[in-house]
Amino acid sequence: MNPVYTKRAWLGLDSFDVYDRIFPSRYLTLAQDMAGEHADLLGCGYADLRPRDLMWIIVRTRLDILAQPTDKCEVILTTRVKKPAGLIFDREVEIRRADDGLLLATSISAWCVSNLETRRLVRPSEIAYPDTFEGPYIYADHLRAIPDFQPAGEPALVRRVNFTDLDHNRHMNNCRYADALLDAISPREDEHLTSLEINYEHECLEGDSLSIYLERPNEKGEGRARAVRGDGVLSFKARFTIT
Repeated sequence: MNPVYTKRAWLGLDSFDVYDRIFPSRYLTLAQDMAGEHADLLGCGYADLRPRDLMWIIVRTRLDILAQPTDKCEVILTTRVKKPAGLIFDREVEIRRADDGLLLATSISAWCVSNLETRRLVRPSEIAYPDTFEGPYIYADHLRAIPDFQPAGEPALVRRVNFTDLDHNRHMNNCRYADALLDAISPREDEHLTSLEINYEHECLEGDSLSIYLERPNEKGEGRARAVRGDGVLSFKARFTIT
């Protein structure tokens, strides 16, 4: 079992916003799809886990945007899995421009295996997974819980979860949360989102309403967000950096 997997992908014009900056959700989608492909090769993919009423879930994710490609291009993605820690399976991804090797972005995500019926987490020993691991790693530490905050005022955005937001588990796709957060922030042309971190707390279903509250960036450009479903349940917490 190879703990490292590499593939190529294409960033088309639909990967960029009105200011020719990459949508964070595009990188997160590439990383998520790549994780699924790698899991299939390792023997712990969707087809392997579904008959056992198991599934992978992302509990936390972080994306660091280091450079902007500014135009459509081919990219090379490399992902590495780390040794499981408790119930957490960490996975890193680096994204480079194919023609010159420019490092565009890095990410780390924390995954768990959950039982479909009970929603209880499953021990790593119960699935096929590498027993050797290969660095060097980009992130030295695990992702930690984002501190919560009590918002003041009205939400920056109220958004309905629609059919096109759903994944195969009939929940809002993880990458759609990044789109919702970007809509809430609505960065100006001179504001660049350079990092994004999300803690997924409770799933959203079609028809749910999300109210996203922002804690505006401090002098370092660091801000936070929290999203609450219509029933008052916390859906996700996030922090971000704008330069």
